[in-house]
Amino acid sequence: MDAYTRYQADKIMTASPEQLIRMLLDRAVAELEIGRGLLDDSRWQDAAPHLSKAQDIVTELRCSLNLEAGGQIASNLDALYDFAFRRIVDGQIQHEASIIGEVVSVLDPIRDAWTTAVCGAAAPVTELRSVGAGA
Repeated sequence: MDAYTRYQADKIMTASPEQLIRMLLDRAVAELEIGRGLLDDSRWQDAAPHLSKAQDIVTELRCSLNLEAGGQIASNLDALYDFAFRRIVDGQIQHEASIIGEVVSVLDPIRDAWTTAVCGAAAPVTELRSVGAGA
């Protein structure tokens, strides 16, 4: 493991739960953007791993919700994550980048709101964009 990979792994292992959610949202959007670009170029097979990673992340985000303690906000997020997951599947099946764009337009505001609420408006959201980019 090189120094950069160790640094990124340490950053993840020492992050607070709030920071981890922020990192997951950031990575999901990054994977969707990569997948969308590849679908635009008719590179469906190349897009599939990125879209699958985004699906996995959305699943983890959904599993992290505490529907009992989170009330209406958690219920709303659950519905949005469910929608996002289903639309990623639709985009993969139909090879349609615009569908993936819909998912980005749903997750982007959630990511921005989470960053503002938890970390303050000026906090950068870049931790996971480069982690695993070659994987």
